[in-house]
Amino acid sequence: MNEKTGISMIIATKGRVKLLENLILTIDAERSSYSGPTELIIVDDSNQDEALQVEALCREHDAVYVPFGPSVCAKRNLGGRTASQPVLLFLDSDCLVTPGILDRHEAAYHVDERVGAVCGLLEFTGEGGRFWDCVSRSQFVICFDMAKWGRTVPWGTTANFSVRKDVFEEIDGFDEGFPNKPGGEDVDFGLRIGKHGYAIAAEPKALVFHDKATWTPVKAMYRRVWNYGRADTYVMDRHPDKLISCSPRRTLVFLLAAAFSIVMGLAVSPLCLISIPLWLFTDIVGTSALMVRLAPFNRATLGQQIVIQTLILTNESGFVFDCLKRGRTRYLTKQLAYFENQMKGVIFNSSILAAGIVISVLACLAYNAVIALVL
Repeated sequence: MNEKTGISMIIATKGRVKLLENLILTIDAERSSYSGPTELIIVDDSNQDEALQVEALCREHDAVYVPFGPSVCAKRNLGGRTASQPVLLFLDSDCLVTPGILDRHEAAYHVDERVGAVCGLLEFTGEGGRFWDCVSRSQFVICFDMAKWGRTVPWGTTANFSVRKDVFEEIDGFDEGFPNKPGGEDVDFGLRIGKHGYAIAAEPKALVFHDKATWTPVKAMYRRVWNYGRADTYVMDRHPDKLISCSPRRTLVFLLAAAFSIVMGLAVSPLCLISIPLWLFTDIVGTSALMVRLAPFNRATLGQQIVIQTLILTNESGFVFDCLKRGRTRYLTKQLAYFENQMKGVIFNSSILAAGIVISVLACLAYNAVIALVL
């Protein structure tokens, strides 16, 4: 029997002591059943009281405690440099590992010598509620399913992602030029692995569970998707080869429509300003109705689609904000695409979104025309 490759597990954390303890307990079970050498490294920048608790957990569970922060990229890089084993497995503190995950990650490296990294699967568990029913049908959780899509993937989330240490060092780890928020460094990390000639193997049986609780607070979710939109501009800077043309962002169209309504409000009547919320309402409801009718595969009701569209508009608002703030206006008609099926999805969604834009713009123009004629 071949000797197992050693694995260093790296968790970048801040606070979340109870969640971290739950994760470490599941890791303990895996370390005891894995026949190869293992190492657990916790890179932490908690406040003083929580840091003492995390340090105590590390002493109790044979983990290396490394105080450092606050950049997530820098914390993961320090964990990678500190690691002594040839495979690095990055995990998130709000997850739980499942039996066999170390064996699954390790075995994937022996299937093909080109494999430089392995993307595992993440499944959400726990009570979610009605808001989660909407989030789970949105585009913002698709990336956690990528390990199911094929034999290889273009990138993977660092909630369950391993990489050979020599590959990690060859590509200089995570790009610390990414701001701590909005993120996007995991996308860039995976894409750079591919550009260096390595494959990222998909391993759906290497599974972690993620508690829905950290994703269900409404305010936190809208903040998250706003940051996702902002993060896209940083990925676009580094990977212009992954850009494809798309229809103008709805948020940009809304800004133009709002400017037109303000001009009409000043020139004709303040009543014209009502067309601003009218545009927003028509766009969200109209696009939602089209999605329910033309994209039934997402199994969302009209009410759920309305929530999804508000999430998408928030995401686009973050993207447009960062484009304008950072002078990246050339990205306003571009979108990231990593593989062929995604491009097909972009074309399909763009056609529906374009129809929604037309409906909302016509409603806005019609309302202003009526006000102008009446007055």
